[in-house]
Amino acid sequence: MEPREICQSLSDLPPEHSGTQLANVSETEIRVCLDDGTLSSELVQSVFHQDIATVTRILDEQPELVNSSVANYAETYRSWKLGDIKIDGSSTWPSSPHDVKLQQETEPLLSLAVNAYSCKIGKRYVSSVSDQAVKVVELLVQMGATVHEEQRETIIGDMCYRQDSAAIIQLLARAGAKPLGQCMTIYDTFLTAVEIAARTGCDQSLAWLLDFALSEGRVIADYLPALHMTAYDAHENCLSEFLKRGAEKLINRRVQPSFWCWTAASTVPWDAARGHTPLTNVVFANTLRDKVLNVERYQRAWLMDSSTAKRERYAWKLLEKGAETDIRHANSNKTLIYGACKWASPELVSHIIDHSGHDLDESFHYRSENSRSGPLALGGDSVGYLHVAAMYFNAEVVNILISKGIKRQTDQYKRTPLHWLALSWEEFYYTRNKQFCRDGDDQERSLAAAFAIKTATYLIDIGMVDINAQDSFGRTPLHYACYNLMSELITFLVSRHADINLKDSEDCTPLHLLAYETDQCRPKDDDFPVDSAAACFKTYNRNIDVDAKDALGNTPLLKACKKHAVNIAKLLLALGANPNIRGSDSCAPLHYAVSFPAWTQDFHFLQRPEVKVEAEELKWALLAAGADETARNARGQTVAEVELVERLSYQQKVIEVKRIMERPVQPYMGRGQSLRIPRDPVT
Repeated sequence: MEPREICQSLSDLPPEHSGTQLANVSETEIRVCLDDGTLSSELVQSVFHQDIATVTRILDEQPELVNSSVANYAETYRSWKLGDIKIDGSSTWPSSPHDVKLQQETEPLLSLAVNAYSCKIGKRYVSSVSDQAVKVVELLVQMGATVHEEQRETIIGDMCYRQDSAAIIQLLARAGAKPLGQCMTIYDTFLTAVEIAARTGCDQSLAWLLDFALSEGRVIADYLPALHMTAYDAHENCLSEFLKRGAEKLINRRVQPSFWCWTAASTVPWDAARGHTPLTNVVFANTLRDKVLNVERYQRAWLMDSSTAKRERYAWKLLEKGAETDIRHANSNKTLIYGACKWASPELVSHIIDHSGHDLDESFHYRSENSRSGPLALGGDSVGYLHVAAMYFNAEVVNILISKGIKRQTDQYKRTPLHWLALSWEEFYYTRNKQFCRDGDDQERSLAAAFAIKTATYLIDIGMVDINAQDSFGRTPLHYACYNLMSELITFLVSRHADINLKDSEDCTPLHLLAYETDQCRPKDDDFPVDSAAACFKTYNRNIDVDAKDALGNTPLLKACKKHAVNIAKLLLALGANPNIRGSDSCAPLHYAVSFPAWTQDFHFLQRPEVKVEAEELKWALLAAGADETARNARGQTVAEVELVERLSYQQKVIEVKRIMERPVQPYMGRGQSLRIPRDPVT
């Protein structure tokens, strides 16, 4: 029977749904088995929906089915509930609709029953299992179900990845499963069920497994790696289970760090005195995995959401049990103070400072994970705790560090903590897109801005930084704030009398950097508050050189018009920029406004109407400010002539893209090979 027929009842559903709540559709209408009308088919459906009466009746009639292997679509059902796939008559994945169909699996009936609950409710992980689900497994075991030989080592570990149930583990052990068995991971390494339960936060399962292991003659020290795994995602309940069983003596014992390759784990020589402890793991973890959303949640002190609070509680529990604070990261040699400055509360950071004995003025090497280079890249030597706390907007920790007597700090590029704060927008931008927290982007951005300003206030008011300090590239914090379009920080720095006319090594003022994007990047000034920024500039800087030229002869307005940064151009015009000023090629701003910059000719922007709308909006803003339509460039072209040539060229590119898109998709021929561009015939 075809998958289309199996899930026929799904064909009437709308293509989009919440993934967790299905409107006007009963779960019993959705078949997860091969609906061939046999008793086996009815048994699978009954097990999946925990219909104990029907399961009992069928097994009484045909007891041999209790150890049978059954075909089902339970995992596909889970994926559909999660919204990972869409079923509209034929099953397709949104990313590759030509290849994927419903995924049929054949597995023992007991294996289906074990994981049916998490599949049925459509969750990647559930922290508790219903009584009905446990009773179904118990019924199967009582009627003679046994774990198949190939699953004896793995079935308990596999279940711990999906759900937490000590009762089901106990039943599986009765049916022949090995509670201390191992599963192979995607890294070609083996983990025990204890380690999997500790990593995923299955505290009920972990408690049962630890008790079983200890009863079998194992000692708690055998599970030191599992104890460390509880720290990666700050599973405080799992930590408590270890502490109840005598693991307090292990919390300061180091383990060797692992270095992961694409195919397998490899190790390098290491110093046992500098290994990892649970405290270093939880302090230096970049993210915590949210099992509900299946995303990596970034912790920030200014958010202090549930995952950050969870991380705090885990660290405090270790400290209360005597965890050492003078330990350093095994790979980077950074202190716990350094790691905690990124995300922790001032109370936790203060405790670590007071008990670690580390020098507050110690400096480190920092390597950014982002791809920017040159003046825009964060990193290098001589990075101090203030730099780190400022970069992550950890205002209260900045205040704590200052109150404890930390000295003024600059990195190897002469950047102050205020420079790092102004450069941190890229880090925050990526965090904001990955975070999925609270009430959405707008609230998170406003919170970040508030704490950024609070951090800057501490640094400036206490005299830890010079607001006009220039780094090795000649740039001030205001330069970087303008580049990153951090409007709230820009207005704050201007209100504190930051010099708007200071030039960097390329003769750019902060106003130049408002539109300082590469040719291939679309300006990100759509939400820039023109009116409030203009009012602030006029209030606090009465002598703005708005027509200053950089080393290439461009004014801020010329750069904004070249990139079609409409709101930035409006701001500059409001500040009195000359709409008829000429660049090195004798082009006026209006010539650039009617042209199409390189980013508009990118494949993703061709044919999009907002490209032309923005061009028109920029043109009319310049005309309203007094731009001369009759001005000629170095080629003798008027604005109208340039506009005609540009529109014809742009339209030709649109036609070419349409022609390419109409070609049939060719088979994938390897990395870097286009799927639509015709290839030369092989000779």
